[in-house]
Amino acid sequence: MTQAILVTGATGYIGSHVCKYLKHAGYAVVGVDRVRREHTLKHMDQFIQADYMSIECVQFLAEHAGIASVVHCAINIGDTPRIVLQVREYVE
Repeated sequence: MTQAILVTGATGYIGSHVCKYLKHAGYAVVGVDRVRREHTLKHMDQFIQADYMSIECVQFLAEHAGIASVVHCAINIGDTPRIVLQVREYVE
């Protein structure tokens, strides 16, 4: 049986590339994201459009998807400027 891997932020830039790599490596890929981007869905076996932090999404995944591992690529858009500033502290 193929292991299923959940990727949060699956339709974003990094998440979609992680999905592509995992699919190519032979894993069953379950993607979850708040945003649906059609061109990224071909790299997933299942896509769930939802907020991965919602209790409904977590319950569904725990009960139905058979997830073996999680790759967390999601980010709260409101956190982006703060994160960029933190990174700059380390590279400057």
